[in-house]
Amino acid sequence: MILKPNCVYRHKRHGTFYLLIALTNANAEDHIKFQPMAVYVDVQNRTWSRPIAEFQENFEFEPKLNLQTNLSLRGFSAKANREFKEQYDD
Repeated sequence: MILKPNCVYRHKRHGTFYLLIALTNANAEDHIKFQPMAVYVDVQNRTWSRPIAEFQENFEFEPKLNLQTNLSLRGFSAKANREFKEQYDD
């Protein structure tokens, strides 16, 4: 999966939404010393990071949410997260 910054992803296990804000160290020559990372925020505006490969395994692109809105998840409440999840779940 090709990751797209500034897009919404859903955690596969928890179903919560996150906004991918950056991919770091992708162009580093030494990936052992500078591991490529995905940086993302949750609806409580907490910032997280994990290796890109791990992000790809645990998250999925949320096409419905990305097509419906360009709203940033920053500042969303947990209630808004649940409402979006209910609205866009199949």
